[in-house]
Amino acid sequence: MRTKRINEIMGHPLDGQIMQIVCWHHFLASINEQEQNISTYEECYDAWHMALNYYDADAEVEKKLTISSIAHTTGMPFETVRRRVKNLKKQGWLSVDKKKGVVYNPTAENNNKVVCDIMEEEKKIVTTMINRFLK
Repeated sequence: MRTKRINEIMGHPLDGQIMQIVCWHHFLASINEQEQNISTYEECYDAWHMALNYYDADAEVEKKLTISSIAHTTGMPFETVRRRVKNLKKQGWLSVDKKKGVVYNPTAENNNKVVCDIMEEEKKIVTTMINRFLK
């Protein structure tokens, strides 16, 4: 159900896979600089939002995400990833730069789709799954 929802929002199953890799990379890179222990979902969520508030598009990226690394992680052919990334860039989801690599474009609209649509749905799905498992 999670994958289905992501694919609906992204419009294409491959875009959904690519965006999951890109968003996780962005999330980990965003909170990497914060010196705090994170032990709950709420702390993790707060740390990401704090990082988004201080997002600097010109900041150096310690470990850049490349089309090759996305292709390797997903198992998709390089050329497929390159075309899908180009399309996601056109849609405003990503930016691509030789120096910074493939980067999530954290606009208010994009964040709203990720946080309100995907993550809220994901929380419901996890709760439902756990309740079914415990019965």
